[in-house]
Order: sequence, then structure tokens, then C-alpha cells
Amino acid sequence: MHPPTEKQRAFLNDLGYIGVPPLTLREASELITSMKDGLSSSVAEKAMLLDRASPIERARIYLANVEERKRNGNQIAGWRLKVQSGAKTSQNSIYNGAFLPFEIGKQNPELLAIVGLELDNELQRRPAKGSIVVGPNQVADIKVGAKKSTVTRQSNPQMTSQPKRKGCLGILLAAVFIVVAMALQ
Repeated sequence: MHPPTEKQRAFLNDLGYIGVPPLTLREASELITSMKDGLSSSVAEKAMLLDRASPIERARIYLANVEERKRNGNQIAGWRLKVQSGAKTSQNSIYNGAFLPFEIGKQNPELLAIVGLELDNELQRRPAKGSIVVGPNQVADIKVGAKKSTVTRQSNPQMTSQPKRKGCLGILLAAVFIVVAMALQ
């Protein structure tokens, strides 16, 4: 990563760029191209800073932009998610084709930063059927006709089912719990 040349800095100055200075040759080159294409200094700077951001920071910036659009009257219910071809792993395959509601995305911006997961479509309304993301690594079926999603199935690849225990250990633990609770009263 080489710093920008003096010639690039001078050219940006001549173009009227007044934002954060570029750190690399590539950033300077992209700023010059953006300014020559007619973008304002502030818009070109925003694009450069977005490129510098980590995936989670990009997700937060994107969510802030979506929230602003919602405040301005745009109807955005959420997104249809799609796993990129060749990126199917046990971590993100449960999200493939699922609907991510705006509120869940806002509460969990890390969902929008998963490598290999794309926001396939921005939806104005919640779909009537299919899968819905209810939290990180949690997907449920949308119950047809329900105004709000109700969980009919949950997937969580991180959790494995415990083998059923034989005997009366559960009954014994319940009895101990009741005795302790009564003693504390």
C-alpha cells in the first residue's frame, strides 16, 4: 500500500476535493475518478470511507441509510437473503432464501455483515410464507395469515440436541429444587 503521489494530491485539490485525505494510491485514484465523474467532494469522501470500513461498520452505515429512507416515507420491511454460490457453510446456509425483517437487522447488524450472504432483494412488505430470521442463527417458518411471524420451526446449527437421560434424575432434581425453594421462603 503506497501513499498517494504529490501529483494525485495536487489534482484532487484542483478538482475541489476538501474531504479526508486519501491514504493510498488506490484511494486517491478512486477519488479522482469520482470527482471527474461529477460527484461532489462529500459524496466521493463517503464512498472512500465506506470502502475503508469493516463489514460490520458497512452494515451499520447501510442500516442508518435505510432508516433515513424509512423516515422519509419509503416502505422497507426487510430483505430477502441469499447465500452466494460456493459460500454455503453450516453457519450461513440456514439464511438462504429467508426474510430478514428490518428490526431484526437493526438489532443484529452482524447478520448483514456475514461473509457470503447477500441482501438479494429489499422488500416493502413481509412475505406471506417462507422462512424468517428471528435472531442470529435462528430461522423460523412464517405462519400463513399471521400479521406477525410466529415460530413454527426454529433452526439453530450451533445447538445440538442432548441425548435423553434414562432414570429418575429429572424427578430428583425437581424435588431438590422444590425443597430448596420452600426452605428459602
